[in-house]
Amino acid sequence: MELRHVVRLTLLLGAAAASWVLLDNSGRDARPEPEESVHLGVGYYATRAKLSGTGEDGRLLYRVDAATVVQSPGDDTVDLHEVAISYEPTDRRPWNLHADTGEIRADGTIIELSGNVVAETRSGEVTSATIRTDRLEYFTATDTATTDSVVTIDFAGGAVRGTGMRARLADNHLELLSAVRGTYAP
Repeated sequence: MELRHVVRLTLLLGAAAASWVLLDNSGRDARPEPEESVHLGVGYYATRAKLSGTGEDGRLLYRVDAATVVQSPGDDTVDLHEVAISYEPTDRRPWNLHADTGEIRADGTIIELSGNVVAETRSGEVTSATIRTDRLEYFTATDTATTDSVVTIDFAGGAVRGTGMRARLADNHLELLSAVRGTYAP
């Protein structure tokens, strides 16, 4: 091979390598960099899940049953669907709460229920009061339930409707906050 062919081939290969380097670097500059890195974390998804909470004495205090449970890795909240809570202290009146959806906050101190919320208290096997509302927050540490929404309470012999409610489940104390109206059968 002649020297002039070797020089041409070398120049041609050098030009091809330079074009490749330029094209590769220009493609990098055109791509946008992410504004902040995203850490997906670890979450979980479960069906027919059962969660439980205990009182200060270590005894079972409440159970949460849900058709689906999804833990969000972004904020560590737990989303519940078709949720039921059984509050069953050993020495007090039990309560059952049901809702379409719920959320357990990251620290576990509040379970927020929404959509067709029904809370029932029993005396033995008989339901003594039924509370209906669209939103309810259950505070696990204090065994209280609150809402600022419209509430209807049905009980033997009557019904009461009001806006806002505070309930201490531990001692069966219920308080409607405003616009209270009721009917009572003799």
